[in-house]
Amino acid sequence: MYQSQSQKKYKKIWEKYLPLIIFIGFVLILLITSQLTQKPPVVKALNKDVFYPGDELVIYGSHFGKERKQSRISVARFSPLTTSYISWKDDEIRVLVSEELKSGLLSVETENGLSRELMLFINGTQIPKVVKGPALGGEPFIESFEPTKGAVGSEISIKGRNFGIDRLNSRVNFSWISADEEVFDQAKAAPHTPASLFDFDYLLWDDKEIRLRVPDGATSGPVFIETAQGKSSSVFFEVQEPVGKKQFHKKRTYQVHFSIDIDNIDSAPDNALYVWIPQIYSAPEQREIQLVLQEPKPDLSDQNGLMQYYFEELRPREKYSIRLRYFFYRYEIRSQINSARVPLKYDRSGQLYRTFTQSDRYIPSDHNSVIKKAREIVGREQNPYLKARLIYDYLISWLVFDNDSRSIPDIEAFFAQEKPVCNSLDYTVLYTALCRAVDVPTRPCAGFLITTESGQRKGISHYWIEFYVENFGWVPVDILLGSGVRFGSFPTQLDVREYYFGNLDSNHLTLSKGIFHVNKKSPDGKVVAFLNYPSLQTIYEESTGNLQSYRSSWADIEILGVY
Repeated sequence: MYQSQSQKKYKKIWEKYLPLIIFIGFVLILLITSQLTQKPPVVKALNKDVFYPGDELVIYGSHFGKERKQSRISVARFSPLTTSYISWKDDEIRVLVSEELKSGLLSVETENGLSRELMLFINGTQIPKVVKGPALGGEPFIESFEPTKGAVGSEISIKGRNFGIDRLNSRVNFSWISADEEVFDQAKAAPHTPASLFDFDYLLWDDKEIRLRVPDGATSGPVFIETAQGKSSSVFFEVQEPVGKKQFHKKRTYQVHFSIDIDNIDSAPDNALYVWIPQIYSAPEQREIQLVLQEPKPDLSDQNGLMQYYFEELRPREKYSIRLRYFFYRYEIRSQINSARVPLKYDRSGQLYRTFTQSDRYIPSDHNSVIKKAREIVGREQNPYLKARLIYDYLISWLVFDNDSRSIPDIEAFFAQEKPVCNSLDYTVLYTALCRAVDVPTRPCAGFLITTESGQRKGISHYWIEFYVENFGWVPVDILLGSGVRFGSFPTQLDVREYYFGNLDSNHLTLSKGIFHVNKKSPDGKVVAFLNYPSLQTIYEESTGNLQSYRSSWADIEILGVY
C-alpha cells in the first residue's frame, strides 16, 4: 500500500516516542492509584468507654494498613511499647492497656498521615471518686451523683450538703476539651464548662440537692460543684454521643476594646440615665474571658447577661464615657451529626423548648404568613435537623443581601416578593421565626465578624443563628456567609454553603444569644430599644426625670490584638 512521505514521517515519529508515551501513562496511573490507596487512617470507635491496665483496647476504623510496620497509636502523645500490640489489621487494631497509658485523646499514625478523628481514651484508675467523709469549712460535698453517664440535655441528680439554699453565683462544672489540645487531667487542672443559666440547665438548687441537665459543649471527665465556700470533690461523668460529636478547634486569642460616649446633654436637676451594655458572651467556644479595663465600674455587673450603668444628675456641657477592654479565647465549632439518629421529638415540658419555640414581638413565628411559608418549605419532613437544613437552603436561594436595607416593615408584603432584599439581621430573624414555626428550638446570635480590609482588622456588626438538637446541643448556622457573601478577605472556606450549616469559624465574636430582656426602671422613663448595635436586647438606654435630651455614641469594636 502506497504511503506518502508525510505519512512515513509521522509513522517514524510515532514509533520513536511510543515507548515514552507508554512510560508517562504508566507513571500517571501509578500516581493516581497511590493517591487513591494512600489515605490517612480513620478512627471510628473504641470497644469500651473506660479501660483499666490489662484490658484489651480495640480501635475500629479504616486505612490502618495490613501490617503495623512503623505505624503506631498515641494517647496524649504517649505511644505504647511494641510488645503491647496484639494485632494490626487494616480496619482493626488491638492493644494491651498498660499502666503508663494515661487518659487523653487517642490517634493513629501511619506512613500516610495522622488520623483526624480524635477519640477520648479514659484510664479508669484516673477517674476521680466521691470522697467519703465530712466536708470541711462549709465546702460543698457530694454524697451521690446519678446517673454517671448521659447525653447533652439529660437530667442529673446530685445529693450532698453545703450547696447553698440558692444558686446565686454557684455553678456545676463539667469537663471540656479542645480537639487540638491533648489534655486530660483532674478537675482543678482540666478545662471545664459550667452548666448554663441561659440554656435553663439548672432545674433545682437547694442546700442538699441539685438537679440539672448536661450542658452543651460538655465532654467526658470530672464534674464538680463550685460555690463561694470552695469546690467539691469531683465525680467522673461520661458524656454519650448518640447523635454526633461537637468539637472545638483552632483557638484564637483576642484583645478588644469597647467605648460609649454620652454628650450634648440638655438637662435640669433631678435626672438620671441607665445604660445596659452587653458583655463578651461566655460559652464553650468563647472562654477564659478577662475584663482587663473597666472605667467606670458598673452599678450591676451581671443583670441578665448585661452590665447596668447608672448616671445621675447629668450636667450640660459635660461628657460621660464608658471604656471596656477584654481578653479572651475563641474557638472554631465543628459539628458531626448523623441525621438518622436525631430524635424526632423534643422534651416539650422543658424551659429551653418553650422559650426558643415561642413567638414574640421580635420573632413573629406565629404569624400566618410565617407558618404558611415554613410548612411549604419543610413539607412532610419530621426530622428537626433536616427541617432546619431545608429552611437554610431555601433562604439562601430566595433572599438577596443588602446591608443598607431597612428591616422588614410588613410581613405579608415581604413574603409576596419574588426576591426579597434583606440585611444581616433580617436573615437571622426570618430563619429563627421559620424554624420556630415548625417546632425547632432556635435563637438568634449577635456580635461581630472579624475581617481584614486594606491590611487592617475590623469588626463588622453581624448576626447568625443556633438551633437545638436533642441529645446533641446547639447547632450553629450562618445563612449570610453560607450564601456566599464576603466581607473583605473573609470567609476563606472553599464550600461556604456546606460549612456554615453546623460549623462556625473563630472569627465570630458573640455578644448575645437569644434576646436579653430588660425591665424599665420607671413608668415614665424614655427608652432606646434595639439600637443599631450587634447585641439583641430589649432596652439599651433609659432616661428619667429632667433629662430632656442627650447623644450617645456606641463605637464599633476595636481589635487591639489577635494571636
